[in-house]
Amino acid sequence: SQGWTHAKLSGHQNERLLYDQIQDCTSINQLRPGMAISNTEIGGLNEKNVPCIIGCTTKSKTDLAITWSDNLPTNISIKKSLAGQAYLIKTSRFIAGYEAHYNTSISTEVKEGLLLFFGEHSKTRDILAQYPSDNEQEQNYQKRKSRLTWNTLSKYKNSVANEMLSWISGNIGNIADFCFSKGLAKNSDAWADYLWCKNRLGEHEVDELFCIKDISQLCSEKSNLVIIGNRGGGTTIRLPFGFVQWHQGQMQFHHCYNDIRGLFI
Repeated sequence: SQGWTHAKLSGHQNERLLYDQIQDCTSINQLRPGMAISNTEIGGLNEKNVPCIIGCTTKSKTDLAITWSDNLPTNISIKKSLAGQAYLIKTSRFIAGYEAHYNTSISTEVKEGLLLFFGEHSKTRDILAQYPSDNEQEQNYQKRKSRLTWNTLSKYKNSVANEMLSWISGNIGNIADFCFSKGLAKNSDAWADYLWCKNRLGEHEVDELFCIKDISQLCSEKSNLVIIGNRGGGTTIRLPFGFVQWHQGQMQFHHCYNDIRGLFI
């Protein structure tokens, strides 16, 4: 879409401006006081594929890779906007990537819930015919998007709906780490260490760095913020760092600066 293309291009423009002025960025230099920056590389503009934890290759979450004068690296993910897409991924790839990164096995019930809620399940049409929504608008939406709302998922299998939500709540720290730091990148040198909310295009004045490990830890501590959105029969899930919704048959995780900032208060 036109909006996405603009966001991508202006994001790269923002990265370039930050890259060119990195030596003068107080917030970056405060990460390691007294240590000079010896090298910087931009990921977004010259985006290279990196090894993927579930096979083939993928994109790194790192936009700016800094090497300090003692050769230690710091990887940064730049957020130009105060709210927007943090990660877009097919549900099946999210499941496989999560299991591989965190050396775990997600239960059949949770997998079923995720695939039905985010629109990647082969039985969705049959379930919609069997458990139609009383709300015509909601039913038409589900058919059009080939996914179940929270209401319909709960009606179909309440245990699956609750298991899915409970799993997201219980693993929200890792989910934040997955969305902001790791993605599907296999190797740690491609993972982001910090989230930098900074816009050199004049769209807002925020200039703030967040350690992603801290975001993950705080999300775990505030897992009670994982709740179902109240619109359209429940089409989104609110998260401590933003929300996740269906988008083009995939899971679209959104970050929100105010939510992330609120975790640290």
